[in-house]
Amino acid sequence: MMVRSLGNERIKLMYKPELSTLEQPDRDQLLLALATLTSFESWDQLRHCHNYSVGDAQAVWRLAIDRMLPHQPATGSTASVEDVPSKLEPGLTL
Repeated sequence: MMVRSLGNERIKLMYKPELSTLEQPDRDQLLLALATLTSFESWDQLRHCHNYSVGDAQAVWRLAIDRMLPHQPATGSTASVEDVPSKLEPGLTL
């Protein structure tokens, strides 16, 4: 439990500018979604259930996080759909 709590605090620090644009209920929901997305279980599923390489799993996370965060004009994120591995299951979209 303590590890998850520390992970949530890390997420709050990393994405403070983006999170600060949201009202409390929306911010809490986004934090929960980001914590779930970046959980050990999520990583295990990408790596071992879907056999993604480290780089491919990171690309999926980057794209998903970029799409979840409120857009900041000056962020200049480089995540794009092209970063996601082509071996996604047919019909599966992010």
